[in-house]
Amino acid sequence: MKMRNQTVGFMGEELAADYYINNGYFIAERNYVFNHGEIDIIAENETEIVFVEVKTRKYSEGRNPREAVDTQKIIKVKSCAENFLLRSHLKNFLKVRYDIVEVILDKNGGFGEVEINVIKNAF
Repeated sequence: MKMRNQTVGFMGEELAADYYINNGYFIAERNYVFNHGEIDIIAENETEIVFVEVKTRKYSEGRNPREAVDTQKIIKVKSCAENFLLRSHLKNFLKVRYDIVEVILDKNGGFGEVEINVIKNAF
């Protein structure tokens, strides 16, 4: 049974959030929307805030998920991040980082053995 893209995306975001939690981060926000843009995950620790774009793809698609993050997507993520920082008054207190997390499904298109690649400071 094939999973819908929305379900696949949600599961990829769950795995990415788990990665940050397991590495000492607090998930401040999920699916933060501002001005037609969205940030999948906003993670914080004592020193930095990380804006995370998650891309989940099937193993057989043959290209890196990060290739889907184009210039237009980067502009939207940065605009959302700026809004979040201003709204939360964190702009001057934490180091800011932008990551891309690639979640690559197993050969059967499921979540059995997934590969998670975290590209820190991706843009």
